[in-house]
Amino acid sequence: MAIDKGFAVDNITTNVHTEFMEHGRVRTIFRVERYDFDQTMWAACKLDIDRPEAQHFKMLGVRPYDVTEDWDCNLITNAGWNLFLKGKTLLSTDTAPTVWYDATHGRIGIGTSATAATYTDTALTSIAGMTGNNWILCGAAPTVASSARTAIFTASFGLTDAVGNWNEFAVDQGTASAASTAATAPMLNHGIPVTSTKNSSQTWAATVTLTFS
Repeated sequence: MAIDKGFAVDNITTNVHTEFMEHGRVRTIFRVERYDFDQTMWAACKLDIDRPEAQHFKMLGVRPYDVTEDWDCNLITNAGWNLFLKGKTLLSTDTAPTVWYDATHGRIGIGTSATAATYTDTALTSIAGMTGNNWILCGAAPTVASSARTAIFTASFGLTDAVGNWNEFAVDQGTASAASTAATAPMLNHGIPVTSTKNSSQTWAATVTLTFS
């Protein structure tokens, strides 16, 4: 009797009544680049802008004073998986009737709760003790690396944005920066990174990298 098998790391499993199994997995990196008040003010004055973002610091050769990366600290929500199961288009570079994330759709949200994420989550758990906008519009379509099946979302949190404990993050389909636990459906993912605290003298650039395999 011939048996065919395929193996990968298990997050979604499809079992057919044969000896063949298929698996799919999402790997996530949550990266935060931190710039202090002096760096932020220097970049703002140099470029004559009110709110320098990640690309401005890079253009000026300003290195963050601290960088952290959390690996595989999140899950794709049921709503996020439904995008794929219903054949919806995730990225603006795809050719399909519905685009879910582009220059005007897509935010990174930050919350203060360290409660474990679940697949049924549709919002951040809490923003207690946090001030300023905690959902920040990415302002550009996700960077796509099709050969690696990767989508990269980036948002810059200015001096007054998301001031407080960073204990959770998510990506949603919102169209404007805001202060709220509520997400604009569908909320794609929900993660619990290593705790860090942002104050009002810092600009932080958050990057969520989703790799499907």
